[in-house]
Amino acid sequence: PLLKRLQPLSSIYELIDESKKARHKQQQRAFPRGMMNQQRISRNSSGSFSLTNIEHMRMHPLPVRMPKYVEVPLVDKRRFPITFVNDTWDGTVRDAYCRTAIMPLTGKVIRKHPPRNHVGVLNVLGEGNMDKELLFSRIDVPKSRVIVKSLWGEAGRRGVMKGDVVTHLNGEEFHGNAQDLVKVIRELVLANEKNGDRKYLTLVLNAEAPIAEALKRRANVSLR
Repeated sequence: PLLKRLQPLSSIYELIDESKKARHKQQQRAFPRGMMNQQRISRNSSGSFSLTNIEHMRMHPLPVRMPKYVEVPLVDKRRFPITFVNDTWDGTVRDAYCRTAIMPLTGKVIRKHPPRNHVGVLNVLGEGNMDKELLFSRIDVPKSRVIVKSLWGEAGRRGVMKGDVVTHLNGEEFHGNAQDLVKVIRELVLANEKNGDRKYLTLVLNAEAPIAEALKRRANVSLR
């Protein structure tokens, strides 16, 4: 229903759709249809957990952030339910598998990289070539970006998460820093209070180069 209100699909929304399909397929492999309404994980004779396609999931992990489209209502006159902080992408595809933590007081971004011997990440990044040097290879120069620092209320219910990367605002690719983004949002909130013609703003999150490249390489190696 949300996508129907958009203009004809661009590559960004196709990427979001593909990411949803990839996650759905991974869930189907892990939990066959007959198991969906039953006990999803069974135990073998030794009492340990067994899962038919757990090896596929281990060797073909999805990025920790996936592209998504959200609508955030412009109803809070006091404060928008998301705060943002500036960040820098290091130019690697490995970034798609880095978990992000943000210090609440300082706003310092702490990034936890996957282990160098993570076979699944190595398998995806190298498309089957288990070369640890690929963890550090770049597909672009380092670039600035804006990520979600904190959120509350409706933003969380709409699927926004800390560490999400803001790539598009109201259908347009966003270029700027956190201060620029806050300024634009404040203008939209004030315009809504005055005219009431826009009840929400739209955000596309994580539709960025490292995620797209990781999903492409994962698809390639999965077909082998």
